[in-house]
Amino acid sequence: MSSSAPDAKRPASFGFRLLEWSTAIVLGLVIVALGWMLVAAYLQGWGRLGSEATELVVLLVLLTAALLLLSGAALAHTRK
Repeated sequence: MSSSAPDAKRPASFGFRLLEWSTAIVLGLVIVALGWMLVAAYLQGWGRLGSEATELVVLLVLLTAALLLLSGAALAHTRK
């Protein structure tokens, strides 16, 4: 008897691959944003988006999107 799942070799659907790619892109943007915040903190006046409130909103939107996409990808992976 085989110990592998019956659908282990079935390719992932387009929606699942799209979810994985969008999650990877958003997580990459979060890393870039955190690096940008570190550089902007040490180099005063460089790379500002206008106000600190705008920067905070951008970061919070990125983190929320990353959390939702990662949760969705994990849920889709367990249901697969």
